Amino acid sequence: MESQSASQIREGMCVCDRLGNAVGTVSEVHREPPAGSMAPGIGYLVIQAERPDRLEELHVPLTQVLGVQGDHVVAEINPEMVAAHDAQWIAQQPPR
Repeated sequence: MESQSASQIREGMCVCDRLGNAVGTVSEVHREPPAGSMAPGIGYLVIQAERPDRLEELHVPLTQVLGVQGDHVVAEINPEMVAAHDAQWIAQQPPR
């Protein structure tokens, strides 16, 4: 992702996958990596994703962001990971 795109991301933006399917809304932007041995060494987005039975919080590494198009963030997101109830960090496949 270009650093210019990262600077354009703000809370409230819609997040879509590369096919244009809505995933959720940006609730937080962390440009610095979180602390902890299990955390990725990169910044990330916190996305509120509505599910039929609950509101889920997803953490997507900034390396998964493909760009910003208007008021939408386009990200490489595996729909199977989003659908999994116990998944919180979206895995990078393949690693970038």
